[in-house]
Amino acid sequence: MLYGEGNINFPPALLGILAAGASCALPTYQTAVGLPFYLEKLGVYTVLCAPEVEAEVQAAARKVGIPQDRVFVVDESFEGTGGSSTLGSCHWSSLLESPGSDHYQRPRLSPEEAKETVAVFFQTSGTTGSPKLVGRTHYELVGNVEQMLFWYHLQPRGKEVFFCTFKFCGIVYFMMGLMAPLKARYQTVFSPKHQMPTFLAALDRFKPTWAVLPKYAIHEILDYPGPVDCSSIHTLTTGACHIPFSLSEEWQTKHRSPLFNAHGMSEGGCFFLRQSYSFATDDSIGALLPNMEGIVVNEKGQPLARNQTGEIWARCPFFMRGYYQDAQETAKCLTPDGWLKTGDIGWVNDQDQWYISGRLKDQYLIGGLHVSGNEMEVAMRQHPDIVDVSVIPVKLPHERDNVPRAYLVQTPGANLTVDELLGWMNKECSPAVYPRGGAVFIEKIPISTAGNCKVDQKALIERAKQELLSEPVRS
Repeated sequence: MLYGEGNINFPPALLGILAAGASCALPTYQTAVGLPFYLEKLGVYTVLCAPEVEAEVQAAARKVGIPQDRVFVVDESFEGTGGSSTLGSCHWSSLLESPGSDHYQRPRLSPEEAKETVAVFFQTSGTTGSPKLVGRTHYELVGNVEQMLFWYHLQPRGKEVFFCTFKFCGIVYFMMGLMAPLKARYQTVFSPKHQMPTFLAALDRFKPTWAVLPKYAIHEILDYPGPVDCSSIHTLTTGACHIPFSLSEEWQTKHRSPLFNAHGMSEGGCFFLRQSYSFATDDSIGALLPNMEGIVVNEKGQPLARNQTGEIWARCPFFMRGYYQDAQETAKCLTPDGWLKTGDIGWVNDQDQWYISGRLKDQYLIGGLHVSGNEMEVAMRQHPDIVDVSVIPVKLPHERDNVPRAYLVQTPGANLTVDELLGWMNKECSPAVYPRGGAVFIEKIPISTAGNCKVDQKALIERAKQELLSEPVRS
């Protein structure tokens, strides 16, 4: 297991684990109960961790019987060979001095072994929202990388420099920040987290050509008061949440490079991408990647015609076989003939372009209609003073079902009030997208500590519970 906030030595540590023939788990941040649970469930033999979480890793290791000499600290130095940290864990560089390391040859897998051997375990919420472990084999991950590079190389490329600031423990960084550039022999720049000073320094020093940034980072760049020279970036990719066309349009107008919304899941890599040389003209997530199939189905799982809205299913030889030791959750999302239920609501048009309007688990019953939280967010973003919004479900005493509550971020310098926003919505929007659970302005939308850089809806839901104890709810 490799655990904690990534630093510059996490990528070589991960590659070393894989080269040693081992599988590596990359869990998100865990509680004091969760970490021992995953260590025991996976049968972890060795733990490599960031210095900041060393104490909790040691405590978890003791609970499940992992001796201290199998806990290694991965910091930002290559020094300390044979030594230990102040808390007694071994320094990761001591592994480089293992007997026989100077002539070690990594094991070679046969094609059949590559299909069966798990390389990396990712933690995912998947379609149903509950935490699960998905083991991705060498064959699956290599296939996903080849799909991505095929798309990228539809346009002639030169000496490329990749720059990904998604969290290390997620599949986005693994695919786009590490494996794709290594496979294509491109340079890749590692940044533990997105911070504007670091980003500006990387732009100036490395001149990245393909940037892979979470949505909140794109907002920060666009709102930055000083000059930002993104002229070296010819491709910007984001994902893990809905990307409104207005954001793509703003980036493309200001920085003259296309913005792509990569859609996929930890269970199967990337599914859809727009043509690699085209600018966005609407909310489309693009077309299917090579070796990928897609259908749209109704509530009974029956295929729908083009331009009809339903749940999107996808199928590919490089998808996971199932969740680790969780047949029940696997059966919920994988059909016997290999279709992966994405949980996304959308459609495909006559030009093979795919669109997403929301998530199954984010649906609200409003006036007899099913309305997605995404549709509500899109409506509220139409107000000129709103730059970001997240809609969450809340339970009100007089309501039978969950109702939507909106958390919104205003443009810098705006002084919009909740009453003014709701008054505007009454005039300009359908009643179906009205936030019946209330609306609250906040400084910024919280981001999950998981590797997907999605909105931390759990934090917003907990906040809402506290707020609703004391505030009158608008109807």
